[in-house]
Amino acid sequence: MKVLVYQNGMSGLRVHAFSTGHVKVKKAHRQWRGPTAFRLPALMASVSWTEWLPIWCWLVELPDMKFMVDTGETHRVKDPEWFKGDPGNEWMLKRILRFDIEEKHTLEAQLKKSGIDPDSIDFTILTHAHTDHTGGLSAVAGKPVIMSRIEYDHAMRTPRGAVPHQWPKHMQIKPTDLPHSDSLFKDADHSLHPNVSIVATPGHTAGHQSVIVRDNGLSLFFAGDVTFNQEQLLHYHLPGITENSELAVETIAAIRSYSLYHPTIYMPSHDPESVTRLMEQAVVERKKIG
Repeated sequence: MKVLVYQNGMSGLRVHAFSTGHVKVKKAHRQWRGPTAFRLPALMASVSWTEWLPIWCWLVELPDMKFMVDTGETHRVKDPEWFKGDPGNEWMLKRILRFDIEEKHTLEAQLKKSGIDPDSIDFTILTHAHTDHTGGLSAVAGKPVIMSRIEYDHAMRTPRGAVPHQWPKHMQIKPTDLPHSDSLFKDADHSLHPNVSIVATPGHTAGHQSVIVRDNGLSLFFAGDVTFNQEQLLHYHLPGITENSELAVETIAAIRSYSLYHPTIYMPSHDPESVTRLMEQAVVERKKIG
């Protein structure tokens, strides 16, 4: 599904949301309240699944550039051979994820149906390396991919949710080296465009990063998997899959602080309400941050 969800005729900014199918995760994956040491065993043993969740990726159009934030998942993920390459990673992914994706849902198919030439997309920014954010990389093959150096290095050594052997060969990686989150993301990378910032948001993975696009006094915050939904941000609830809980809490605190000073539309990749908030320009309410 492709939707033009945001446009500003004055600035020329347009944002398209693509839902590349749906995913189910264990309920303990979405949120875990118990001791950290028991989190992964409980997740693996659980037989309780969430409802189907969207897999959003985003096409951001500015007058002088066009880029993707993540690429969603591919229908090929349902192929039993897709995860072959790392036995431990394959064993884990087949037990914690369920996908409902057809070929028509893929980024490649949706770009074609929408009449958007992939060659017109200047680059892709990856929030992180997990399969449901990188499965559509083949649709934008040949264009630079901006990714945290830490994230890329970890994915190549110990995938843990990534499937780098399925990424396009000779992919043009442009690594970012961002410091850890601060209260107002002062150390963000602003080099791409004056109104676009890449910010470090580690926790879910070591090199997780997010993208802020500023427009008309609003900050559009493409949050990847910082949380599964906005409620988790508001209540400091961590997702069950979190590599570093301490950093995850710091990241949530940084986004909350940023949202106090900047009207912010918060858009995680698996929140069914992300698109609605963007269409309605619904910002994080300061009174709920406290």
